Amino acid sequence: MNYLFRNFGSVLRQFTTSSIINIVGLSVALLVFFVVLIQVHYDLTYDRGYKNADRIAQFYVDFGRDSWVTLDYVNQQDPFETQQKVPELKSLCLVSGIGNGETAIDLNAEGGMPQTFQVNVRQTNPGFFAVFTPEIVRGDTTRLLDEPGRALISEKTAERLFGQDDPIGKVLYAHDGTEQWVVQAVYRDFPANSSLENGIYTYLKERPRGSWGCKAYFLVDTDLKALQEKINSEEVRGKEAAERLREKSDEGYMELCLTRLNDHYHMDQLYQKETNMAKLIGLFGLLVVLIAVMGVYGLIVFTTKQKAKEIAIRKVNGSSVREILLMLNRNVLSLLGVAFVIAVPVAYYFIQRWLENFAYQTPVHAWVFLLGGLVVLAITLATVSGQSYRSATANPTRALNKE
Repeated sequence: MNYLFRNFGSVLRQFTTSSIINIVGLSVALLVFFVVLIQVHYDLTYDRGYKNADRIAQFYVDFGRDSWVTLDYVNQQDPFETQQKVPELKSLCLVSGIGNGETAIDLNAEGGMPQTFQVNVRQTNPGFFAVFTPEIVRGDTTRLLDEPGRALISEKTAERLFGQDDPIGKVLYAHDGTEQWVVQAVYRDFPANSSLENGIYTYLKERPRGSWGCKAYFLVDTDLKALQEKINSEEVRGKEAAERLREKSDEGYMELCLTRLNDHYHMDQLYQKETNMAKLIGLFGLLVVLIAVMGVYGLIVFTTKQKAKEIAIRKVNGSSVREILLMLNRNVLSLLGVAFVIAVPVAYYFIQRWLENFAYQTPVHAWVFLLGGLVVLAITLATVSGQSYRSATANPTRALNKE
């Protein structure tokens, strides 16, 4: 161990700037490159994990450029009334409260104080099963969303609340004392890159027309552009509303809109810009990798030339090729270890800053950094081993004669 540190110190003094910069650059570039690829894949597959992903269309209302109303949310009446007039709009799902934070839920502990958990609680109608087809892993869904007091709970939420106990039949209490639900079924969690949040789904209460608290989804098998024209036609909307749309009037303007679920997520030009930026970062990362590999290769070439006499003497004295390879690679691997320790926090900082541009972010797991470290190790070994092997198998008399 002492020899390793002395050896590393010697190399570090000679190649401090070039070696550290090259290997840190290689490590950072690969780590950032991996996360960029993961985030781009996360975006492109957003809301694609449903069985009916290609048929789901989100229904929303555009009030014109001066409106303060969030376009994603609608009242309960508009989608129902529109569906009654347009048969091409099939199963309707309304979900309330998406993105509104978590709700405090109490569990009554036997002989003790209730346990309180923060859980996503959403209200939805029976069309939820037809549109999003959750995979039921326990219990049954008969009349589950037809009346109050029943709950559909995600698999991971059930495990968090009840551990290994069977959640079916267990009672959940709203912390404010206003509601309680009996767990009737458990569904397999939706993918992380989904607009639907995992948690608890219950009966959707009727709300007044002025309450804009729901997201609406239809199953649609026809062309959306033609269908959107139909739902805004005079036959569906009435003469006055259709007239305002034709005139593009800001006063009373209200256009009913449909968009495929995944397309709705990507409507904002921000995501197209970020996707293009991701491609540029990827290309830049590959360029940095190539430059860093060249630097590492130059380091091992310089090291083998400097140690040519030492290698020759070791071979004459009986050292094996394996021992010489270990001696040559040890210096580079020591630098790799220190450079990677420096690279991880640097890469993490830039990754987090870049991910802040996305509304929905892929989680950055520890395995990404471990994978990056292994790839850097593999690239480094592949780069230096060839030159090291040539030096270890060279005729020692040539090096000794030069001296």
